[in-house]
Amino acid sequence: MKSKNLFKIDPLKSFTELLVFRIIIISSLLLSLVSTLLIISNSNLIWNLDYIGFNSFVEIFKVPLSILALAITSIAIIATIHRSSQIKEQILSANKQNTFSNYFKHIEEFEKYMKVVIPTKNYNLENLRFTHKYLFPYAFDGNYSINQEFLSIINNRFSKIKDLLNKFNLERTETVSDLLFEIYSEIDYNFSVLHIKCLRSGTQIVQDSKRIVVPSKNIFAIMNDIKSTSLIIIHIIAFDPQVEIPSPLYQVANLIISKEVPNWNFQSTNKFENFVHFDIVTHKKDFVK
Repeated sequence: MKSKNLFKIDPLKSFTELLVFRIIIISSLLLSLVSTLLIISNSNLIWNLDYIGFNSFVEIFKVPLSILALAITSIAIIATIHRSSQIKEQILSANKQNTFSNYFKHIEEFEKYMKVVIPTKNYNLENLRFTHKYLFPYAFDGNYSINQEFLSIINNRFSKIKDLLNKFNLERTETVSDLLFEIYSEIDYNFSVLHIKCLRSGTQIVQDSKRIVVPSKNIFAIMNDIKSTSLIIIHIIAFDPQVEIPSPLYQVANLIISKEVPNWNFQSTNKFENFVHFDIVTHKKDFVK
């Protein structure tokens, strides 16, 4: 048996069950008994029950009595350490229980929140437990910060969406259909990693055997849908009150469509108008809800 195990103070055991307690008791008694027997056997002692005899007893058996006194002091110290260990274990156990309870409470509140902020007629919440596990991978350990990997995806994907929207005002070779196909491909991917499926009905655009549905043929309605879809993602990640919303997501959610945008059918013409404009939002308080 290793020496460190001899002196291990297990808070889950009672004090009298501790090995170190038993070692001190047994060794102290043995040492005291042996030293007492040696003193008696090597001394011409006479019984004297008056005060002189009792005072002499203390003097004669000073060593055995000191051994017992040292044992009592050691036991008192170990008892204090054992009690401290028990208190520490109780605190850790309570913290674990609180973390466990808070974890499931967090899931419960997240599921309620998602069902409020996401219109179920437009989105299929395939498995909110998976969604929660992905968004908050360290929640079971008490860390409720949102997944940085997802924030990075959002930042990259919405940077691309912003660039695609800006092409409406630039020289380009793509058609409106090309741009919308790419924009909604990015949007759908953002939801797919969250185990959420978009249930849009509308116009299908097919490229390389892949089908993307846009909610309307009207370009004005499509732009507003892109804004509202971006706002849904902001609401999802805002469940973490400390989260920093990626700037490109803010910009797309705050897309300002000029009053001059015509209500034309993107399939009937490839004509582009200057109507897309971005306000750079840098603070949460500036976000138009």
